[in-house]
Amino acid sequence: MEVKVNIKVKFWIINPVKPTYLLSGSNGLEYRRDNMTTTLSSVNGVLFQDRKFYIDNPMSMEEVMSAVRSHQAIQQAYKTLHDYYRGKHIILNRTFDDTNKPNNKLVHNFPKLIVDNSVAYFMGKPVSYSGDLDVLDRIQPILDNNNAHSVDSELAKYCAEFGHGFEVFWYDENSDLRFKQISPQNMMVCYSMDIDEQLLCGIHYKNYLKADTKELTTKVTVYTDSCVYEFEGSLNGKLTMLNSTEHYFGQVPVIEYISNEERLGDFETVLTLIDAYNISCADSVNDINYLNDAYLLLKNLSTTDVSEINEMKNNRVMLVDGDGDASWLVKNINDLHIENIKKRLVDDIHKFAMTPNISDEKFASNLSGVAISYKLNSLESKTAVKERHFAQSLKKRVALICNSLKRDGLELDANLVYPTFTRNIPQNLMELVQTAVQLQGVVPNEELLSILPFIDDVDYAMDKLREEREELSESGYGSFELGGTDNVQQDNKQTSNFNE
Repeated sequence: MEVKVNIKVKFWIINPVKPTYLLSGSNGLEYRRDNMTTTLSSVNGVLFQDRKFYIDNPMSMEEVMSAVRSHQAIQQAYKTLHDYYRGKHIILNRTFDDTNKPNNKLVHNFPKLIVDNSVAYFMGKPVSYSGDLDVLDRIQPILDNNNAHSVDSELAKYCAEFGHGFEVFWYDENSDLRFKQISPQNMMVCYSMDIDEQLLCGIHYKNYLKADTKELTTKVTVYTDSCVYEFEGSLNGKLTMLNSTEHYFGQVPVIEYISNEERLGDFETVLTLIDAYNISCADSVNDINYLNDAYLLLKNLSTTDVSEINEMKNNRVMLVDGDGDASWLVKNINDLHIENIKKRLVDDIHKFAMTPNISDEKFASNLSGVAISYKLNSLESKTAVKERHFAQSLKKRVALICNSLKRDGLELDANLVYPTFTRNIPQNLMELVQTAVQLQGVVPNEELLSILPFIDDVDYAMDKLREEREELSESGYGSFELGGTDNVQQDNKQTSNFNE
């Protein structure tokens, strides 16, 4: 007799190894930093890898509390990244056993430079939405009311700094739909352990001191696909449910935005290089201090007393008899070698962070559009990955908005709308205008106008063009339609006048 048995298997890795970085600088400097990411781990049945978490049951209070404790286990990583962005680098904690040694602490804030340039390039220009006009007319007021461009920029900043960020939806006291960005320092999402990894819940928590008891308390908000639950208490003790509110989004009202699948920040992989550069520059300044503290070597002048030395110092005259000699004893510094190391570190930081060095001499002001694109190739490659993930998340935003409008009796298809990203890059306007003119009659006029950076609203520009052409037609200059190979010459003339 043949017996078939179905077995569900789960894999857990317990007690992960947590490495530390050991950094060594000149003059015997040694200091430690906790690991930046967490390996595949399990805390009370909650599986997490790096900054991604998995649970079985979002309605289980035990699993929710374990998930939050798991998130707290990687808080040091977020804190370190945030400190580096704000200029609080580890070199500020450097000490020497010999307190008489110069100990300059120089911080070169590459993380802020990398993050700000990345965000400006990616989100310097607002995300636009195209597609079905009926859907756009309904969702655009909601996007404007929530200042979507500002939210997008902050989310891009979180992704560049921490590797990911979150967006939460809710209804305010006026029953208006609201959404806001949330830092991963205070929020997490949990996925199912299936292959498709469905989003099961979002968890937001904050610690605060009660005004009456001065007791450290944690407030936890859990977002599921049907309700929002609020709890209060201690993560190591008991959480008490305060209230539960049903929502009508049809899915978890939380969206995760990621830079990459590993959820790594833009400067996270070059932290050791940044530390090395800070140390190199600080030690160079220390060497200058050593030069100021040079010793005067008096050879065969052992009988010289302090009063004679002071007299020579005041008169700036030194009398040396016989085989006596005087010279300065200074530290020999290979300045060329040090500068080569610094330059190499700067190049490596920009190279591995995939962020071009704008201050480099190679970035001339008269570069063509092709030359600029080539020099920004690494940044564009990194941004293209972000764009792919952001586009998926923004589609979820549109879906949540459309689901919320169902309560007003509106049935809208979110799949009919898609986001469009525009890079914030210096462009050669003359090249773009010439390209647009040459493509007249080949490419729709709407697409031609969209490539011109000084046109923010293509639909408005198209309407104005139609009005101007109707006025010209009524005035006796003839009638013509937008586009069309039969009117290429006249269209070119009108486009030229429009650009002027």
